[in-house]
Amino acid sequence: MTVLAETSPERDVLVAYPGVSATAAGRLLGRALNCVPIKLGPATLSQWILGLPLAPLGAAIYFWQKAFGLKYRLTDRRLIVETSLTGRQVDAAELADVADAEVDVPSGSRWFRAGDLTLRDRSGARLLTVRGVPHVENFAARLAEMKGARASVDAAAARIAARPARA
Repeated sequence: MTVLAETSPERDVLVAYPGVSATAAGRLLGRALNCVPIKLGPATLSQWILGLPLAPLGAAIYFWQKAFGLKYRLTDRRLIVETSLTGRQVDAAELADVADAEVDVPSGSRWFRAGDLTLRDRSGARLLTVRGVPHVENFAARLAEMKGARASVDAAAARIAARPARA
């Protein structure tokens, strides 16, 4: 018995929790930590001066994000934005509808090694934007990989469905 792609369950591939840079306060914090780019050993001057005083604010934003923020769940069919506490779906985009994934790393997100990912359809319209994704380039690569895999599975299912019935 063959299970068609449409009837198979949706499987999680990757779950990412947005970092501190997903918030306006977090991006401001990131800009402050990179405002004086003079290297002094392993860190910059601004990181040495502002790092310890701003650490409690960064920690508070981090824990707030984990408890009351969002999470991004990439499945083999969709990218889903959910609340992290209840898991309620806020937004989603079908991978089959995605024509382009644009990666943007704002200046306030560089310190956190995070960025924004905007998904666009064939007409160039925005489908979904996810902010503060840690290691956004890796997330975008995995999304492209899942999109290609989904297209291959759908094409194979269509070929199987088009076969003549055997007697």
